[in-house]
Amino acid sequence: MRYVRIPLFFLVAVAFSGAALPLPVVAHSSGASFEQVVGDYRIDVGYDPIAIVEGDRVVFDFELWDTKTEEPVPYSRIWTRIEHEGKTVFATGVGKASLGATSLLFHVLRSGEWVVHVRYESEYEVIAEASFPFTVARESSWPYGAVIVGAASFIAGIIGAFLVVRRRK
Repeated sequence: MRYVRIPLFFLVAVAFSGAALPLPVVAHSSGASFEQVVGDYRIDVGYDPIAIVEGDRVVFDFELWDTKTEEPVPYSRIWTRIEHEGKTVFATGVGKASLGATSLLFHVLRSGEWVVHVRYESEYEVIAEASFPFTVARESSWPYGAVIVGAASFIAGIIGAFLVVRRRK
């Protein structure tokens, strides 16, 4: 009977500690978004994480909607430019994804004021464009919050497993 308790104890501890592991997230499913109506179109730029801190990798995803029908508007590519305090630090074209969201991953290296400019194009004609300012906070001076959450989850898993094993006696 002792051989059954140890694996059960281990499995419960691992299950509880796994709840603290970071998981990849798509911007529109849990993040925030910038929206702006331009003519007949609603430009929707999702981003994640919601609170952007220097050193973060930010996922931007891009949607364009018809304001009258609320249907997505077809486009072939996006031109995007990202500025930090008035200076362009990144500019690129992004082809429309054939499956899933059209996305861009950007590593924010400095805190301060940023602007993402987005232009939706169909072939070489501009459909709509907009700019969205955002602020990037300074990195926390004490970056151990995730470690504490993980350790607390692991300890809770061990206690939970201990109580399960003890109850079976």
